[in-house]
Amino acid sequence: MHLKFNPLYHYIFDIAAYLSSLVIYVLQSRNKSVTLYSRSHFNRDYWRWLFAGVLIGAYLIGSFNLSLKGFFKVGHSIAGALFGGVISLEIYKLKNKIFESTGALFVLPLTIGIIIGRWGCYLQDCQMKLMGFQQIKPGCGLWRSPVEASCPAL
Repeated sequence: MHLKFNPLYHYIFDIAAYLSSLVIYVLQSRNKSVTLYSRSHFNRDYWRWLFAGVLIGAYLIGSFNLSLKGFFKVGHSIAGALFGGVISLEIYKLKNKIFESTGALFVLPLTIGIIIGRWGCYLQDCQMKLMGFQQIKPGCGLWRSPVEASCPAL
């Protein structure tokens, strides 16, 4: 069984993931009862370190992952973005002697963004077979990443 989807879906879901995460973050940050830490840590440097780490991690690990499959081009990865963001913020916090958690407001936006974004990845991968393995479950011959939604026989 081979499913065909327009590769444009991947980008549509990426944009929807970014926008939904931003909206959730902004709504949460305005609710003072959700804030578990001092807002003073969220200055321009904090955001610069975060975005630099996210971008570097996403593109380095994403491109490396594609190269493992024989595609030598620039790619991005949510796992790389998470890794880069966490590492860069921990370095920033050590440098600025911040010892409390600053990530509580990112949990829900990140979760929703990943859920929406993964559907775009799933639809894109149906076309390109970029990652995953052949499912063992009966009736499912798709090469897919190991997510339950990828196998119609479930």
